[in-house]
Amino acid sequence: MNAQITLSGTVRDSANFNPLPYVSISVSGKVKAISNEKGVFELRCHEGDTILFSRVGFKTAKVISLKNENRLSVIMIESTTLLNSITIYGSYQPQGKAQWRRYIILPKLFENPTMKDSMGMVQTFGPGVSIPGVLSYFNSEEREKRKIKRATNELVATQTYREVMSSEKVKADLIELFNLTEEQYFKKIEAFNVQHPDAAYAKDRSEIINLLTWFFALKEK
Repeated sequence: MNAQITLSGTVRDSANFNPLPYVSISVSGKVKAISNEKGVFELRCHEGDTILFSRVGFKTAKVISLKNENRLSVIMIESTTLLNSITIYGSYQPQGKAQWRRYIILPKLFENPTMKDSMGMVQTFGPGVSIPGVLSYFNSEEREKRKIKRATNELVATQTYREVMSSEKVKADLIELFNLTEEQYFKKIEAFNVQHPDAAYAKDRSEIINLLTWFFALKEK
């Protein structure tokens, strides 16, 4: 058997040479190490072993370990993936002009059929107590409008996160990287959503993928 050696070094992005954190480093199909937040790694292997450096969003890098070379600088190339654009309308998807008209909400006047003063004021709390104008804020249509607006704002705020989570490429990379079944993958995602709810509002795709890779690597090995 070839002699055992210790390898260490730094993994960097080929585009800007910045350190790459949370890169999975495997030998013979088994993860032996993970680069830290500064891209630094260290592992023990045998002379002649093939070492694979893998990370979601990057092409896998291959290195053959040599006895006289125990300090490495590994460069990884980004793997560009284009996501299909999607449009989400919330809980309804009206079709055609006739359907859209159903969702155009116009304000209605608050009518009191029994009491109006001489100025046209609506008496709402008994004679002599009047509130001018429209009391639309409290009616059901306005509540529904506010509900739809909140849902729309939520969709906009979580768009990047939903795109990453719906990406088949990201899913396939994570399953391959950590040798998971599809069932194990979805359990990991469920646990990730529970433990990192703020990730849904991240605007940077790389930040979400970094956090996912770190979570998959360090939990339930």
